[in-house]
Amino acid sequence: MARRTNELSIINSPKIVKEIDFKTALSLFVDDCEIRNLRPQTIQYSRNELSVFYKIIREKEFNPAPTNITKDQIKSIILHMKEKGLQTVTINTRLRAIRAFFNFLHRDGILRKSIK
Repeated sequence: MARRTNELSIINSPKIVKEIDFKTALSLFVDDCEIRNLRPQTIQYSRNELSVFYKIIREKEFNPAPTNITKDQIKSIILHMKEKGLQTVTINTRLRAIRAFFNFLHRDGILRKSIK
């Protein structure tokens, strides 16, 4: 007999989303973090780092919708942070939050492909 999963089938059903704005996606991500019972400090860290990411996207005049962000834009943002003199540890910390955000969007069916 197959093992029973603890996941609800409603949660796993793919969502049909054409385009979602960054703030809505961030809100969904934070809600998911709370559902997964992450520590409040972890949720605040993610929110802070993703807010900085959003600010950089706006500075670079990219379309902030997560469905429109490309690998090349992420590379450009990394270079932008290096040019501002941020330490490698800071950049990697920010990238960890960004990676978690995009993996969530991919897992939740909002993005077809995850940015790697």
